[in-house]
Amino acid sequence: ANGDQESFEELFDSVDLVDCVDILHSAIKGGSPGILRLLLERKADIEAMDLSKRTPIMVAVTENKPDVVQMLIDAKADLNKQDETNSTALMHSARTGNERITESLVKAKANVDLKDNDGRTAAEVSKQRGAYLLSLLENPNKSKMSDVSKSREKQRMQDLEEAVARYEQAAKEGSADAMLSLVQCYVHGKGVARDPSKAVKLYRSKSLENNPMAMTELGRCYQNGIGVPRNVSKAVELFQSASKLKYADALCEMGWCYVTGAGVKKDPKKAVAIFSELGNKKHGGGLCGLGYCFEKGCGVRPDAKKAVQYYETSASKGYALAFTRLGKCFAAAKDDKQAFVLFREAATRGDRVGKRCQALYYVHGKGVEKEPQKAVQLYRDAAALGDTESLLQLGRCYFRGLGVPRSFTEAATLYRRAAALDSIGGILSLADCYERGIGVPCDFQKAASLYERAASRLDPTATCKLGKFYEEGKGIERDKRKALKLYRRARDGGSNDAIAQLGWCYARGVGVEKDEKEARKYFEEGAKKRVAEALRGLAYCFERGIGGAANTRKAVEFYEKAAEAGSATAYRDLANIVGSARASGTRKNAFALLQKSASMGDLEANRKLGWCYMKGIGVPKDLEKGIKHYHDAANLGDAVAISSLAVCYVRGVGVRKDKFRAFQFFKRAAEFQNPTDICNLGLCYKKGYGVEVDLSKAAMLYMKAADMGDAAAACNLGVCYFYGEGVAK
Repeated sequence: ANGDQESFEELFDSVDLVDCVDILHSAIKGGSPGILRLLLERKADIEAMDLSKRTPIMVAVTENKPDVVQMLIDAKADLNKQDETNSTALMHSARTGNERITESLVKAKANVDLKDNDGRTAAEVSKQRGAYLLSLLENPNKSKMSDVSKSREKQRMQDLEEAVARYEQAAKEGSADAMLSLVQCYVHGKGVARDPSKAVKLYRSKSLENNPMAMTELGRCYQNGIGVPRNVSKAVELFQSASKLKYADALCEMGWCYVTGAGVKKDPKKAVAIFSELGNKKHGGGLCGLGYCFEKGCGVRPDAKKAVQYYETSASKGYALAFTRLGKCFAAAKDDKQAFVLFREAATRGDRVGKRCQALYYVHGKGVEKEPQKAVQLYRDAAALGDTESLLQLGRCYFRGLGVPRSFTEAATLYRRAAALDSIGGILSLADCYERGIGVPCDFQKAASLYERAASRLDPTATCKLGKFYEEGKGIERDKRKALKLYRRARDGGSNDAIAQLGWCYARGVGVEKDEKEARKYFEEGAKKRVAEALRGLAYCFERGIGGAANTRKAVEFYEKAAEAGSATAYRDLANIVGSARASGTRKNAFALLQKSASMGDLEANRKLGWCYMKGIGVPKDLEKGIKHYHDAANLGDAVAISSLAVCYVRGVGVRKDKFRAFQFFKRAAEFQNPTDICNLGLCYKKGYGVEVDLSKAAMLYMKAADMGDAAAACNLGVCYFYGEGVAK
């Protein structure tokens, strides 16, 4: 650790820390007080904001780091700064329910009366986090943390630490049981800092050599990527070794491997034989496995009644997964309250899928009140136990700002981790981030590569997306025939979106001869399945008279159906009709439809709303609101909105002139490979606008944009050659 700090000291001596937002925030997340102290000594900006406008103290609060929070309080951090949701550090603390941090902030005179975007004070945010926290925020000058509560927590921690010390001593004396107990402490972070890598190391220790329980637990680590890279083959090898020693849990794991085909060839009958052998011995895992086989018809005829009976017997033996499976049975029967109770019991017993299911119920308020903060913690716990789907869901929480401050960077990081574990959802979500430049720089090649990876696994959604990339030539050489082939393959694989894409191909002659009747046939096929984009395509046919007579009334009807089916774009299409001479309506009505489209996440609608506010179209002119909508669209990867913001910061329209921010937006817009934005970025480098002058880079960017057909860039490049600026004269 000291060596790391010394290397940081050498680095910091040569770096201006005023703008080191990522280093400061990373030091807080990494929990490195030495490096953080060094940053503060070097006068790092303790008010530096990330993309979600979170200051370092807000990050420390959301990461539940009370010592770091106190360090930043002592460094005179502004406690009342507000992020993009107008939340303060105190409000974040109220959400996480950390009493120690909340007390520190209140003691340091954080303003308890400020309100977030929902008009809530910190006290109102905390109402579901416990009576003490609420009283502390409502009466900041009267409340003190309960000495009893402090004592109990201290005693609990001391007991755990004492237990760990005893396990360590007994393990040194050769006790395998003590070593196994010690390993579990490192796996779950009880009495010691959670350290899965150390747990794996201990499982491999000499005292546990040929211990079937250690083999099985180590196999689970390899199976789920806990403390080691995921390696299903190695996991199976360990399960098989432990099975030869007649260890029941290892046999059970082999049964599940035969069910799923993980590391072995799928063999449902072999799975049933293993589960039956274990079930006869009243083994909870075997009984649960039999329940699953009867539920899914795996190696036996489906029998829901038998499945429930086996699950109930397994649950009576205390087997955690059985509670989760029972919960899913009740969920299928629409009994959300009972399902939640069972998921909670499974989660309490340590079942990672149970934790994920309980989290999902907290997110949607099914069978329980909505509590996204609790959902986030459960997703974290399940992910720590190797649940890949929970990693993905946690990423989505960060993407949406659900239970945590919104952070596209954190979302992309979690998607990357899920993708590394071969999660199709993780691969698709990461690809989407690269496609739209959200949380990562826009990179069509990486997006295309990820879609190709998922498509090779026969995922129809990825296959359809890859088709779109071939159609548009995004990050891959344009090939419209291949696009058509991929759309057909995706449709055959069950992608409803591909049906609509095939309709558009025939409507526009993409990769196939234009055929309006065939286009309409595909749109009608998709419309019967309530596919939003197919309904929208059929509306387009009625609007433009494609494959039949034009009919504005029918066009409006199908655009409305498409909107009801979830197409945000359909509201924008309706706005275009209403705002035109083809239908009765006003600009005000068109604006209202755009608002609906934007609220459903349509990027172009958000940008158009911004334009309406900037120009006073259908609504009173309001530059501030216009800029906000541009930011909303830009944050979700709309290239035109990003470019528009750059121009606003150049000209000081709706915002103060800011060369640096203008440059940042031009740089981000250029990532989308639009020649005009590339040319503008070149101009920044030539004029030193928000960046140091770099004539060579300017000329290179002009050349790139000119090759893409941009006339202004070609002209600018000509000037460079004439004066010898960045190129030979």
